Amino acid sequence: MTFLVTSKDLEKDEDFLEDDNLEEAGSFNLIEEKADSKIGKENALLIKGNIYSEEGLKSVEDIDEIDEEFLKTLDGSFTAIDIHQDALSIYRDRFGSRPVYFLEKEDEIFISDRIEPLLNFTEPR
Repeated sequence: MTFLVTSKDLEKDEDFLEDDNLEEAGSFNLIEEKADSKIGKENALLIKGNIYSEEGLKSVEDIDEIDEEFLKTLDGSFTAIDIHQDALSIYRDRFGSRPVYFLEKEDEIFISDRIEPLLNFTEPR
């Protein structure tokens, strides 16, 4: 898994949520292992892939805010998750070459760049 974002209300009895990689930002729990990230108490930005702008390759440290004008200048293959307190935004490159999966279950939402972590929250058939 490279990242998993869940609602903060999620019961923490899930084995993998007790991991040392668990962090909180705003109203969300974050588990990230291989994503470029900047995580604070209320805000977070996770990027999987490569983002290029007119100035060249961007890292998460180069990005202060993602807005429509900024998105128009980007190129590359990426998925980005931007958290500001209770709001979560998901961005992908124009061609959707980096996957992003989500699962909504009752009042919870789960977001990952791989489908396997989401299977932990589904009922077996």
